[in-house]
Amino acid sequence: EWRLSWNRPELSRNSTRLDQLWQAETEGRLDNWLLGRCVDLLRTWRPSVVVVDAPAATDHAAVLVHKAMFRAVQEAADPTRWSVRSSLNGLSPWSVRRMFERHVDGDSLAVHVRPGTHLPRHGGVVSTLVEQSVSHDPGFQGRGWDGDRLKRIRGTGKAVGDSACQGLGLVPGSAARRLQPQDARHPENFDEMQKRRSRALEGWIRLAERGEHPLEMLTAELLPLLRPLGEDRGGWRLWGIAQRFKRSGHVELSDSLLKALLDRFPEHEASSNAAMSLLASTVSSEKRWQRLRRTNREYSVVSNRVDPTSGATRAAALSQKQAVRIANGPDWRAEMTRVEIDNSIRLARHLKQTSPRTYEAGSTQLTLAALFRSRGANRLADVCVGRIAGRPGDWRTVAKHELWLTNRSGNPPVDSATCSVALERPIVDGVISDRCWEMGQEMRLRSTTRSLDSAADGFVVTACDDEHFYVAARLEKPGPSRCPPSLKRWHDADHTGFDRVTIFLDVDRDYQTGYELTVDERGEVSEACGGDPSWNPRCVVAVDSDENVWRLELAIPWSELAPRRPSAGSCWGLRLVRTMPAVGWQGWGGRDDQQGKPTIGAGILSFGGRGARRRRK
Repeated sequence: EWRLSWNRPELSRNSTRLDQLWQAETEGRLDNWLLGRCVDLLRTWRPSVVVVDAPAATDHAAVLVHKAMFRAVQEAADPTRWSVRSSLNGLSPWSVRRMFERHVDGDSLAVHVRPGTHLPRHGGVVSTLVEQSVSHDPGFQGRGWDGDRLKRIRGTGKAVGDSACQGLGLVPGSAARRLQPQDARHPENFDEMQKRRSRALEGWIRLAERGEHPLEMLTAELLPLLRPLGEDRGGWRLWGIAQRFKRSGHVELSDSLLKALLDRFPEHEASSNAAMSLLASTVSSEKRWQRLRRTNREYSVVSNRVDPTSGATRAAALSQKQAVRIANGPDWRAEMTRVEIDNSIRLARHLKQTSPRTYEAGSTQLTLAALFRSRGANRLADVCVGRIAGRPGDWRTVAKHELWLTNRSGNPPVDSATCSVALERPIVDGVISDRCWEMGQEMRLRSTTRSLDSAADGFVVTACDDEHFYVAARLEKPGPSRCPPSLKRWHDADHTGFDRVTIFLDVDRDYQTGYELTVDERGEVSEACGGDPSWNPRCVVAVDSDENVWRLELAIPWSELAPRRPSAGSCWGLRLVRTMPAVGWQGWGGRDDQQGKPTIGAGILSFGGRGARRRRK
């Protein structure tokens, strides 16, 4: 068991805090503890090959582990070293035959394992096994793997190859190599056929990533290549390719492959994960709005809306000059989502039949509740929420929030706030001196239990008018520092090493997919919609800072988030997460995940009534 604390944002980049924390946890014996731990691992598992990551200069944790493992390989083979521990745990010395460093790139490599490397005895490729393993561990989902590039630092072997175990003489049927009989039904050139098929699939993936062929043509070419693999291997290969495109930002192509997986292999082990992913994407009103905006048509629609203040139904004329397509009718959501609703019901039924545990999970029930609310079936939505509220789990607090919104009895949830109406448009300059911020409700950021320093206080305030949604924040720094603002701002900035705040807006309150806007102390911004970084909205951001505090102001048009400004009394989900490198997290609205980051669920943001707007002179 790894006893050293690791649940700190970017802890490995701060050598001072890392050494301070780990030395305290090992009572000042960090180097000796790491070395002994690595020796015990080698003598327990008795590997012939050891692979360690080549440490970057800024990754101080990797430097410590690399140094300890290199020494451990030598001392694990020496019977005179760690003899007392060996007598206590019964572990005998063990000699490692080869040791490799894993590099991100480079030319002088001994072994290069590519995702499409064919495995003759398994009948598939390496990436299929990787995706199959990752699908069973939520902690690793979302992480990509594009192969291993290994450099030999100990032992002998071939100069260049695609396996770290070449020449070791692993006997079939031994502990290191399973005995698998050759299938007599396979032709003599079966392995060569599989290799050609793997190369064809890799070529297909490269074409898709470069966007050189239409989506329909690529999908039609892919399925015949997968047919000879059979249901099990073909399904996992299709799942792996879909996940690869999702990580690279090709979300539409990924969804089309997941649909093909459900159509061709409905009983496959990965079909439940595919159905859940498609269900969340289909139900999400944020993703639906972005799809509509990309259809390059203008619309004008008259919709019937219920006035929350009087309960009367009134017609509201709506015109939009954005690039969207929408159908005329009494309710544009009903006209536009009829096929989507049918698909959502089909996906939910598939989950209930093939994976009841996934169907009953809190994340699935909240997605279904959002679906029913969008159709006006509030009773069905309450049934879904009630299932979660009655059992322990991460989503129980969220379910209680939803039940309170249903009857509005008792005190409101702790994580609830009201977005005030700005009578005067604020100046977005980072100073936070406008009148609308004085009237707004502060949302205080709370430190998680795993934070090292809770002295850095902070709060966030929201406001809105007919055209924009505004956010302001004042954040105290963990220690005195200076960070000059960026002169230019780009989409999807890298925030590594900088204090930052992530604003999560959930229009339909499914508490999983929504808009994410991250602003750091330089004023750099990154954006995503449901995990898709291709969403690049128009927004105005300004920051101002001194040695002890940094402030931000943000304004984003409503047209980037929804068809119209939310009506008075409506509620969105809101989650705020502040990331302080090597210190910890602060948050509002969310619950801690396994790392201690408050990213589960969201709070409630209610919108106030419309006021008279006066433009600032």
